[in-house]
Amino acid sequence: MKLIALIFLGITLSLKAFPQSAFSEKLFEHAKSTPEEIQKDIDALVSYLKKPTESKRQLAEVIAYWVMLNIEYDVKSFVNNINTPPNWETTLISTKAVCSGYANLYKELCDRVGVKSWVISGYSKGYNYILEDLEQSSHAWNIIQTDGEFHLMDLTWASGFVEMVNNRLTYFPQPDRSFLFAEPTDFIQRHIPNQPRWQLLDFPVSIEAFVGSTTLQDMIDSTSQYYNHKDSILLYLELEPIEQLIKDTEASHAFFPNNNQLAQQYEYLAYQCVVQGKRKEAFLNSIKYYKIAETLYMNNPNHTELDLDRCKEGIKYAQTSLEKYY
Repeated sequence: MKLIALIFLGITLSLKAFPQSAFSEKLFEHAKSTPEEIQKDIDALVSYLKKPTESKRQLAEVIAYWVMLNIEYDVKSFVNNINTPPNWETTLISTKAVCSGYANLYKELCDRVGVKSWVISGYSKGYNYILEDLEQSSHAWNIIQTDGEFHLMDLTWASGFVEMVNNRLTYFPQPDRSFLFAEPTDFIQRHIPNQPRWQLLDFPVSIEAFVGSTTLQDMIDSTSQYYNHKDSILLYLELEPIEQLIKDTEASHAFFPNNNQLAQQYEYLAYQCVVQGKRKEAFLNSIKYYKIAETLYMNNPNHTELDLDRCKEGIKYAQTSLEKYY
């Protein structure tokens, strides 16, 4: 998940986000003045950042500023296709990340100050985007909840952009608040999540419309089915973690069946069914999802025998457990 550059590719875009007056220069300057000696101590950092804030909205804002000003996009990893650890600890210490590192660090900071947050995976029209060439999730961002409302936050794109300079991809830090608290109708023009609920739209855009449309109006004209995204999210959040994972995986499959990461997602789901419980239903679900993963691997010309062996071993374990316990 690495795409970040702000290259518009002829796509009509007008990000409004919050009006400029809604952002706080005081909070921006406070984040900018963070003492160097606490930058890599997350507890001290959180204590410092929250000092001037008076609401969850301001907490989310000042944390976003700190991430925007202090984390650099990891161009080397992007160019060389290196899978850098996406965890927040690595990002905090190295001060470099691709999009998942930005999103995970922002979530961790938000969690520590009581701001509800989620890391969202999906597809983006960013650097090197080619129309009709979406095979796997390519980007990660955040959704936060303040005052009962959900907000879209892309800390990667808010931090800067990349451009080719003298045949070398170069990162330019340039804070851009239009990607904070962004309007869903603006955000959808270049970001589409794996599950429709996270679009925050009551008429969600299909993956086909996202790929084939060049303007927001084209996307809107292609939608027709009403979807109460807020109720859907609230119901989703009431589910147990394994139920959320099942819902996410199945929704991703239904939304974009050509996603070549689905086999890994189903394999992970099958494993978690067993890890999170020894009920009969858990073992049955594990077998079901391993078999789906196995089929998806076989349909992918790039699969390996090791992929299939893992699924077979998972099925064998679940079947043996069923016989043992039931």
